[in-house]
Amino acid sequence: MKKITLILASFPLLLCCACSDDSSNGATAEMENSDKASALSTKRGANDSLDSAVSYGIVPVDTAKKCNPPASTELTDDYNCIEPLSKTEYIFRTEATPLYTPSVGEKVLGYISAFYEENGIQYSGRDGTGAYGVYYRLLEKDSQRYVVWLWSNTMYQAEELCEKDLKYFQEECTRNVGEFVDYIKDDCAAKTLSLSCVMPTNSELGDKDVLDSIAADLDAFVLENWSTPFKSRFDGDESAESASSASP
Repeated sequence: MKKITLILASFPLLLCCACSDDSSNGATAEMENSDKASALSTKRGANDSLDSAVSYGIVPVDTAKKCNPPASTELTDDYNCIEPLSKTEYIFRTEATPLYTPSVGEKVLGYISAFYEENGIQYSGRDGTGAYGVYYRLLEKDSQRYVVWLWSNTMYQAEELCEKDLKYFQEECTRNVGEFVDYIKDDCAAKTLSLSCVMPTNSELGDKDVLDSIAADLDAFVLENWSTPFKSRFDGDESAESASSASP
């Protein structure tokens, strides 16, 4: 993985500080977050691998089955049900606004979309070394706003690339007083990452500029770190088919 650019490394922090009135307020908020991090106890679910010393009581992805009433009495109760299978793949239910299509030459790496009605950003794509799913949501609980940051990455071609991504995610989450969860132990041995981070933020819900800034920094991150050219799995010299086949 190439070195992460300064602007990209700071974008989770941008969310935490975007609406601070002045530097003194920012410092006070940081001290309060640090105190909260040390005071809160860890909560461990039966199927979770919680590695953080802080908990905000937010479930990043609710995996319970949700059903809408059937349109007709002839339809079964499960006709219009959705049951998320992953703790780190969020299903947005509103209209997507396409923002970026990171590309290498003519090969599309993936798609970055905004879901403004749900205060969310999503990236789905792949390069020559892996397949990636990134999700951001802003939400509020008990008058406190949070950012939920999810990674669902698979098919890493090299374990060391997975380990670098894992280290980056965990360090950024910790730096922003986030609740870090790694749902799969020894995940890089399986060349898979399933990660979540819940971070406090001062950003306003419904602020389109904040979501657009996240999307722009995510586009830069993808191009800097997840843009290895596609190559044939057979001899490593010929180009594989376009990444557009991996579009969501």
